[in-house]
Amino acid sequence: MKVVYLNTFGNYGGAAIAALRSMQAASTQGINITLLAGFRVQAQEQVAEIWPGLGLVKKAIMAGEIAAYLGHAADPEQRFIFSPGQWGLPVAGHPLVRQSDVVHLHWTHQGLLSLRGMEKIFSIGKPVVITLHDQWWMTGGCYYPMGCEGYLKGCHNCPLLKSRSRLASRVFSRKKEIISSHDVHLIAISRWMKSEIEQSPLLHHATVHHLPNAIDTDVFKLLDRDEVLKKLGLNPKKKRIGFVAVNVNDPRKGARYLIEAIEQLDQTLDPGHYELLIIGRDEAVNNFRTRLNVVTTGFVTPDKMPLYYNAMDVFVLPSIIDNLPNSVMEALSCGVPVVGFNIGGVPDMVQDKINGYLAREKDSTDLAQGIQWVLKEAEYQMLKQKARNTVEEKFSYQVIGKKLLELYQNIV
Repeated sequence: MKVVYLNTFGNYGGAAIAALRSMQAASTQGINITLLAGFRVQAQEQVAEIWPGLGLVKKAIMAGEIAAYLGHAADPEQRFIFSPGQWGLPVAGHPLVRQSDVVHLHWTHQGLLSLRGMEKIFSIGKPVVITLHDQWWMTGGCYYPMGCEGYLKGCHNCPLLKSRSRLASRVFSRKKEIISSHDVHLIAISRWMKSEIEQSPLLHHATVHHLPNAIDTDVFKLLDRDEVLKKLGLNPKKKRIGFVAVNVNDPRKGARYLIEAIEQLDQTLDPGHYELLIIGRDEAVNNFRTRLNVVTTGFVTPDKMPLYYNAMDVFVLPSIIDNLPNSVMEALSCGVPVVGFNIGGVPDMVQDKINGYLAREKDSTDLAQGIQWVLKEAEYQMLKQKARNTVEEKFSYQVIGKKLLELYQNIV
């Protein structure tokens, strides 16, 4: 069986990481899979690039897709929260697509597939699977509605657009035409996303499968802590609160709630025994007002992430809306208890007071209490073991690979 995965980026972003892991999980079952990507593609096995020699043309297409939104945007500074699907690459005629038995779409926005290109994919006559990494497929163009319920009624008067713009409602109507005319299989990677699909006027009639992302448990695993701390140059006498800050300015990621939680913990956590470890953008340190030492790493390559997770004693995810965050799965796989809000797909991975702590949504005080509970009150070794067990039982390559094989066999 031949399956082609489509994703805008080959090696950048959470969806690309999830797609690559899904591909590797499926490969354990003998499925022949290639990831076909448009941008940021590194040379690696089973990954191919569309138009590899025409980088400037592809950049122009991506710029055209961004400009198609910015001409209508209420706030032009927010460039990457909306994709109208007007510009894309000619993907349907690619040999890998034509030769495949199944076409599996992952994150194909921002210049890989236009709405017209998507219709051409559906019209080939092959089974099409779409993994929903966000809510784009059920809206008029935004990735997450952030409390707006317009997508339940046709996306009229979109708050992201100028008052007279009808872009979102036109995109919504076009999606409805395409989806309703074809047999589409949707993968919800979290129970929350499955529930959102079932409520969506665009998607509720499609066939929905609940199938989580996968993770390589042989890469993300428990390591010798003393060796890790020595290699990273970290103080072995301190415990660490971990946070990944790829974009601290994204309201969806909820950094403000972690900042507030750390302020509340400032008087109860001895700076001689605790510190904050921020993975990613260094400017995040300027937002924290605390006596605790703040260690920042800047960008960390994926191969080094298991080391940094193993240096943490608790990982905090303050997102206020999220699907099935890779970082939570990675931390748990390394035996690190996770504290996060009870939102989206987080409770699919974090079991309250079993492998971490689920705080009340947007409640920084409860988030602080969760961090305190993990560090000072819980049976810590039990939490670590349960964290690892959760991933081995639910998200390993073997577990997810078998589910993918069953899905593809049933639809071919």
